[in-house]
Amino acid sequence: MKKLFFISLTFGLLISSNLALAQIKPTTLIVPIPIDGGVTQITNPGEYIRYIYLFGLSIGGLLGMAIIVYAAIERIVSAGNESKIKDANDRITQAAIGLVLLFGAYVILRAINPNLTNLTLPELQKVSLPTAKTKTSIGELLEKYETELEQAKLTAAQRDAELKTAVEKAKLANQQYEDNKNQENLINLLQNNVNASKALYWEIVANNDELNRQLAVIGAKADEAKLAGNKAEAERLNKEYEKLFAQYEQGRKDSQHQQLLWQSEEDKLKKALGQ
Repeated sequence: MKKLFFISLTFGLLISSNLALAQIKPTTLIVPIPIDGGVTQITNPGEYIRYIYLFGLSIGGLLGMAIIVYAAIERIVSAGNESKIKDANDRITQAAIGLVLLFGAYVILRAINPNLTNLTLPELQKVSLPTAKTKTSIGELLEKYETELEQAKLTAAQRDAELKTAVEKAKLANQQYEDNKNQENLINLLQNNVNASKALYWEIVANNDELNRQLAVIGAKADEAKLAGNKAEAERLNKEYEKLFAQYEQGRKDSQHQQLLWQSEEDKLKKALGQ
């Protein structure tokens, strides 16, 4: 049995040297492995090692059981011989420990990870080599360069158009700024005119109010002079009254004219403001 085991191991090692680290076509073994009805083909080294391991496990189990049976028979036959009984007991104990270790290791490995007792190699991905670039003809190169040149011209034309549009926008923005600036200056000028017209109007009105008060005083004094029989004083006061009245009438006309001017300036300002 040992001879058969070593022969299988030797031929297995010879065969495994022809196997790559990936799954290949099944390889026929020269010496079949006597397990599972006889293994004659393997596909990778991991599978070969697995079968060898199972075969060794089976052989170890059979040998352990044979030792236990032999030691038990020896113990029965050696009744009364303490030394032989002790030797038989030691053989039984050692064989039992060996069987526990043998099968216990398999159970522990399978409990940790079943793949530890089922050796398989990973599949390698197929590597595709890059194909060689075909030579480009002169005509294709010229066509390519012409296409790139047309694209460059188109890009340049687009840039010119964008630049022209940007310049036009800048000019328009500048014109709008100038218009807004002129409009702002015009509004400020009209506002100043309105304020000046308003101030002058109220100044004329105030002056007319003062003339009206003076006319009332002079008229009252002229009436008193007439009643007193002082004709000379009455005539002087009447002349002064007429002079002030003429100024009053002129001021009233000026105030009306200034009011119209004020309203005109306000209308211009409202128009400029868009009201």
